[in-house]
Amino acid sequence: MGVVYKARDTHLDRPVAIKVLSPEAVSDPERKRRFVREARTASALNHPNIVHVYDIGQSDGTDFMAMEFVHGKTLDELGREGLSLSEALGYASQIAAALARAHDAGIVHRDLKPANIMVTTDGLVKVLDFGLAKLSEPSPETGDAALTQTVHLRTEPGMVFGTVEYMSPEQAEGKSVDARSDIFSFGTMLYEMTTGRRPFQGDSKLAVLSAILSKDPVPLREIRTGLPPRLDQILSRCLQKEQERRFQNMNDLKAAIDEVRDALRVPSKASRAELPAARARFISRRRWLWSGAAAGVAIALWVAIPLARRGFPGGSRGKLVAVLPFQSPAAGPAGQAFSEGLVETLSRNLCWLNQFQPTERVLPPGDIHGDAALGPTEARNKLGADLVLTGVLRRTGAIVHLALSLTDTRTGHELKRIGMDLSLRDAARSPQALVKKVAGILGLRVTSRAEQALALGNTAVPEAYDSYLQAYGYLKHTDQAGDLDHAISLFQAALEKDPSYGRAYAGLGEAYWAKSSLTSQKQWAEKARESCLRAIAMKADLARVHLVLGKIDSGTGQPGEAVEQFRKALQLDPLSIAAQTSLGEAYEAMGQLSDSEGTYLALIKLWPDYLVPYSYLGAFYVGQGRYKDAEPVFRKYVELAPENALGYQNLGAVYHFMGRTDDAAAMMKKSLSIKPSARGYTNLGTLYYFEGDYSDAVPLMEKATEMEPDNYLYWGNLGDAYRWAPGDQDRAPEAYRQAIKLAGRELAMNPQDAGLRSSLAGYYAKLQDQAKALAEIAQARRLAPMNPEVLFRAALVDEITGRRDQALGALHLALQSGYSIQEARQEPELKELRKDPRYKQLDKGIAADSAGRQSKAARKVRF
Repeated sequence: MGVVYKARDTHLDRPVAIKVLSPEAVSDPERKRRFVREARTASALNHPNIVHVYDIGQSDGTDFMAMEFVHGKTLDELGREGLSLSEALGYASQIAAALARAHDAGIVHRDLKPANIMVTTDGLVKVLDFGLAKLSEPSPETGDAALTQTVHLRTEPGMVFGTVEYMSPEQAEGKSVDARSDIFSFGTMLYEMTTGRRPFQGDSKLAVLSAILSKDPVPLREIRTGLPPRLDQILSRCLQKEQERRFQNMNDLKAAIDEVRDALRVPSKASRAELPAARARFISRRRWLWSGAAAGVAIALWVAIPLARRGFPGGSRGKLVAVLPFQSPAAGPAGQAFSEGLVETLSRNLCWLNQFQPTERVLPPGDIHGDAALGPTEARNKLGADLVLTGVLRRTGAIVHLALSLTDTRTGHELKRIGMDLSLRDAARSPQALVKKVAGILGLRVTSRAEQALALGNTAVPEAYDSYLQAYGYLKHTDQAGDLDHAISLFQAALEKDPSYGRAYAGLGEAYWAKSSLTSQKQWAEKARESCLRAIAMKADLARVHLVLGKIDSGTGQPGEAVEQFRKALQLDPLSIAAQTSLGEAYEAMGQLSDSEGTYLALIKLWPDYLVPYSYLGAFYVGQGRYKDAEPVFRKYVELAPENALGYQNLGAVYHFMGRTDDAAAMMKKSLSIKPSARGYTNLGTLYYFEGDYSDAVPLMEKATEMEPDNYLYWGNLGDAYRWAPGDQDRAPEAYRQAIKLAGRELAMNPQDAGLRSSLAGYYAKLQDQAKALAEIAQARRLAPMNPEVLFRAALVDEITGRRDQALGALHLALQSGYSIQEARQEPELKELRKDPRYKQLDKGIAADSAGRQSKAARKVRF
């Protein structure tokens, strides 16, 4: 029909796409009508996943359409590169959201195909080309214009329009179509996205049409293993020949897809019951997720902190306050995002005020999610919170109505209740007004210096503030690709409305870094750095900005630079748990172990009654092989947070390293009974692996990969279980290859990651690729010459590749450095090595040395 140019809008200084009709198309009245129809159809829709049309017109006899310039690739191109299940479902959810919006406006696309779906470099989906769209029913949103277009655009019976491979049966027969035709075409695309092949095939267009009309597609499970059965059910329903048997609207279909995405992250109790009851390789200790405030891990240490030292500065025990998510009745996705964003930004500002308080402290919002966010009792059991602030948010135009309540978690009694209205029109003062009001409820001080700091980097543009809050709401769900892309888009929208909005640049930096962490693509890290620096230039020199810059440096293998950024963050927010723990991790990455331990201990003195800081110290002790020091950390955690599954996982892992197998199994089972998770399944599977129960380990490892299919360690663990389970050995190579593929993405982000390289070396060795295995383990040992885990993996690689002398040397160093002698005694890869007389002598000597070292280390950490 024509050609598309990239151009620049000289009035608004932005790139645009100009679609120009060819002279032949202009001479064809029907083509010209379709061209105009596409412009009007697309311009009637306003949705982040639908390409936006700016203008349509004629210049010197040339018909043109100006629309949003989308920089990225078509779904067709991305499909050729291969899509993971999480990517496919993330894109599908966004496409479904766009089509739901179109269908609600009475518009049917009628030409859905991968070539008409763009994915931006930010991962945002854009549905293109409504050129064949038919307005089915006039809707209130389109009014008389829709009715007029319906009359003129009705397709004549018997005429077939669209792309054959993605047509619905009714399209193929030239019958009238409605939204359910798009649902069939959508199902065809999703089938192709998840399997790499189309559901209806043939040697000719006619053969394809025949298949669409008369054949059923091959079930997913026969093409690609590991796909959820529920996804097969969804696609089967989408691809029914009869319209009445399909999903009847796109909103229901989107909800079903999102249900599958959620199930990949958190399985139901029913799915847990399908697994054998409890037995079932730990994530490597370096990747063992002991810590991380964002993950809500809470571990407490008792032995290192005498009772007299507990409590906030000033002597009396302080109270910990959790700000829970506000209820937002009848709010749609955008309204819910607004509510979550408002609570997120409010909580961050209140946390920053902690430095001015002698007693009460507000907990970081990143720790409050999942079960801990449900109510007072859960917040107390999961996080140790003494008080919770809850609220109900209703929005009427630019006015936000809030009803707030402060509750004692021990008694359940409501202590305070207050209502307030917040005007979004006064964007310049609203954030500070909200903080001051809530601070008053909580009894927090807001000094004049604090007021000045809270005003930095804000906007006076109401629409920019609105987009900013929604963006932070979506950013809370960084494990959901669609929500993360929405966050990026909304931060960008806020900056379009106010290019000087410093806090929006800070938020965009966070979002880009989350994208980098999710995709392991370094380009997003650079975008994140650029946005953070822009935030600082716009006088939004916030602790959070320097924290993100430090995370970028750490994640890209620059721990020295990261240390400087974390120190700057602590200058601006001395009580920041995230900055302090990140500093400790950076020191550990540099090999400055005493500085790392000292940083964690200093944080515990600042937050002696909060659980999260202890998790980092506990992980540090485990990493150094100081299991006797780590055990009381996790025992006390279980006492302080009896309903937090992670405490039992951590304690179970320590018991495993100490050789207390029965106790370890009990803790792992307890953890899964509280909350099933991929980590919980792979850890219990690891326990069985070391007991030699490989067949029992397999289904647990498989469950972990189903729940989190993009985690390379879960695939590596599954490969190990297959490798030793009778009858499953042939399945191990594919699991290792998947682990290598996923680990390669992370390595591209941080080539200095010694632990990751040592994991890769092990996978290559088990695939009998000796050259790559030895090259990777040599690089890992150069990067971390005395890391216990790297040394232990070096022993495994050397043994597998037939280098017994080198294996014994590496194993000796690993055990001397604190690696678990229990694992050395049970690791099946070392079965033949353990028959070597030199090993028996080594084992005896290490056991004696270990007892002395543990006693000395335990004395060191006591005051």
